[in-house]
Amino acid sequence: MTDINILQASLSWRWILDRMIPLLPGPGTAPFAELIRSLQPYGVNPQEVVWEASGNRLSDVALHFTLVEGINLRLTYSGFELFVSTLSGEHNVALPQIADHVLNSLQSIDVDARQARVRVARSSHLGLKGQDAGELIEAHLCGHRAAGALVPDAFGYQIRLNARPEVVEMRIVVARSLIFPGALYLDFSAVYKGVPHPSEVATKFRSDYDEVL
Repeated sequence: MTDINILQASLSWRWILDRMIPLLPGPGTAPFAELIRSLQPYGVNPQEVVWEASGNRLSDVALHFTLVEGINLRLTYSGFELFVSTLSGEHNVALPQIADHVLNSLQSIDVDARQARVRVARSSHLGLKGQDAGELIEAHLCGHRAAGALVPDAFGYQIRLNARPEVVEMRIVVARSLIFPGALYLDFSAVYKGVPHPSEVATKFRSDYDEVL
């Protein structure tokens, strides 16, 4: 069993609506006021709210919030994304709560806003005690001995779980870290459907992450 310590980890949630919302909860609207009130505990302030319209298409319009603990929120007409580049234990509680507040605001615009696909992805750089990442990759990659002079840097798998209709897809990628010498980079992602509550999504993702790893 290899001893592992987490050097750095990030987490993203992407809520992809089944249909676009007819109105973005922008400044001056009732859903925006509701959203701002719900985000007060997470340090929302005017200097960290940005309205972006980089082109003349609705897909170019976005509303950005930078919140406490490095949490970033981006809303568009097709859904929203939460991202944190340096993951901590507090984020596992805060992200589902923020997602629920956003959904409540969107439901005041479209009652079906919780009908969506949710993509959750966690990326980690892992330190391996007494072992190099390249050695671990070679030891676990099927067929590496027949590759001759080719030395594997990464591998990826699509994971298929039986009797899990809510899982659209699940993937894992393992590679050498390009940031920390000798460390391992691991990216695990899952897409769920028919799971309307963020807390339930968070529970499923943590369970799937622990089971796969």
